[in-house]
Amino acid sequence: MFTARIGTAQTSLFIEEQPGQSAELFYESDRPVAIWYRHNFYVWIRLVLDRAGSMPGLACRGAFRSSALLPGDILEYRIYEDMQHNPSQGDSNARGVVVPYDGLVLMGLRRRPRHGPWLHYSRAEALGTGCRFRLGTPATVSHVLIEISRDEPRPGSDGALRFTTPERAVFGFHRQFYQFDFKSLAPGSDYHVLIRCSDTAGNWWQEHQRFTMPEWPVLRPELQRRPAMVAGSRRHIAIPSNG
Repeated sequence: MFTARIGTAQTSLFIEEQPGQSAELFYESDRPVAIWYRHNFYVWIRLVLDRAGSMPGLACRGAFRSSALLPGDILEYRIYEDMQHNPSQGDSNARGVVVPYDGLVLMGLRRRPRHGPWLHYSRAEALGTGCRFRLGTPATVSHVLIEISRDEPRPGSDGALRFTTPERAVFGFHRQFYQFDFKSLAPGSDYHVLIRCSDTAGNWWQEHQRFTMPEWPVLRPELQRRPAMVAGSRRHIAIPSNG
């Protein structure tokens, strides 16, 4: 059973231009672990947990400070119980078995949001028992954080809206077009959505949306009513069975 965990009190750091800002991270496991990190999507580097080189058990739990971030920086951490795996080689080992890990992402953002968003579009659609979000920033390479909750978000001192405890959260990095699927949502429930977009300079803005899950599951588009063609001619409407 995989038991390793890595965490921090806050993954978004709102920073003045200088100096940079770091975060306190903790980790714990039932066995010795290896922690890797990379900065702005460059190479993965293994973190030295025990510089004294003493008992391996000392690497089972502890705390450390991250590298300093400036606005626009992305710092990723992963913790592995497989001491030999290098994430630069992918998610699988030499035998093709997926190597489990826990991870977190630190983001450096400017202290205050922009006055308004840049060119973008976003839309949500019910999909089965879940919801699909499509988001595009066609003129800007962006990073995206989407969080959903049935509770309404509250404003923080830094100007950002926050959920006390989001039910789901997902990141997307360094693209202009995104698609996120949230599965197994509560039928008939009202959800709040926080969409935060940032750029490589740490500028950011936030959007608050609401949507209601239908009482009944919505069929995927490819399973909805569609014309059936026989020998090139439309003969009747095919309706998918429930089987």
